Amino acid sequence: MSKAFALLQVPKFNKAIVEQLLDESRQTGGQVLKHLAAVDDLVMLKQAGEVLPVQERQRFRSLPLMQSSEFGFTNDDESSGYLYLKQKLAAERTVRKAIAATTDRVLPFREQVENFKPLGEQADFIQWLRHEPRRVVALLGVGGSGKTFILGNILQTDQVVALAPTHKAELNLVDNGFQTVGTVQSVGTNTDTAQAFKSVKTVIVDEVSMMTMEMMAQLVAFFSPDTRFILIGDDAQLPPVSLDEDALSVTGDLIRMLRTFGTGFIFQNNHGARNAQLREFIAHARAADANYLRQTQLYQTETYRNMLQDKMQHLELDDTMILAYTNQRVAQINEYFFNHLSAGMDEIIPFTKRGKYGRGGFFIGAKVIFYNNDQSHQFGYTTSEYGEVTSLRQSNMAGDYGEH
Repeated sequence: MSKAFALLQVPKFNKAIVEQLLDESRQTGGQVLKHLAAVDDLVMLKQAGEVLPVQERQRFRSLPLMQSSEFGFTNDDESSGYLYLKQKLAAERTVRKAIAATTDRVLPFREQVENFKPLGEQADFIQWLRHEPRRVVALLGVGGSGKTFILGNILQTDQVVALAPTHKAELNLVDNGFQTVGTVQSVGTNTDTAQAFKSVKTVIVDEVSMMTMEMMAQLVAFFSPDTRFILIGDDAQLPPVSLDEDALSVTGDLIRMLRTFGTGFIFQNNHGARNAQLREFIAHARAADANYLRQTQLYQTETYRNMLQDKMQHLELDDTMILAYTNQRVAQINEYFFNHLSAGMDEIIPFTKRGKYGRGGFFIGAKVIFYNNDQSHQFGYTTSEYGEVTSLRQSNMAGDYGEH
């Protein structure tokens, strides 16, 4: 492994930082520059959809190195007419084979359903699911349509394993009546708890839009070939969080594969949004209706500061959330709320900025979102998990903060 790629495996190191470190140590010779160019090639190929026709090979800066036995990130056999990331294609083959397969195994429907009356498309969905022969089916569409709720009412939940990529989604499965629940990560790392799941022949996976192709491939490989999968998610949500800037996380696009090669039911009606204006706004936003979003006055504030002040009145994460386009803007927003919410507190971790990123800014009671936490899966926290700071400590390492 080259110096450049070895350094990129260090948490918080991106290409710019690595290039600066190598330059300062006078190690940016010809070979290292080729390796840094290969990093750019990986990013370019990911942004292009991870597959390019060979006619566009000129877009690569270091293709021979990418195809070499030393790196091997892209295929060296171009007879297919395409250049692609080899790791991605291995997982995709596994998933694509699974979603194309049919089965005679019947889903564990309840003989009698009490205290549940399906609404509109929900009844159509139930009939569709009863007659669908595919081994893997997808339930996609707008949040609030009752996808998880319906399954909790029509299936024998004691005969189902229900999985999710975060513990918040896992708790939602419990709330909807599922008795055997766990995280997707626990299966991927083959924990003792996950071993007990293998005897179950129906697996539900919630929040599938947050899953990578590799995670789905691990699930398929873990369970027996006759296991049925029901994948639930909102196909208009953001894709999985991955470290694309260091070009080492190859995620693939699971949702696109399900839409292209799989079979599924698309839910349209948002029963969770009781407000008619909110339902209309969500529908236009999901349809990427730029004209509507420019013209509507719904949910708009006159200034950036007004938006921050409005959020101050609705601090709960489930009530209002601010999304930003850049890390620099995220840092500005976090600094604003840290300054206001921590005012007068003695025990804090100061907020600082390192380049375009915000660092620190913690106090007892602060609501946080974990990122790349507990990669060993020993403590159960996962990426995008919500949490609350209960105690603070500051490490002795310069520039590092220890919070828990």
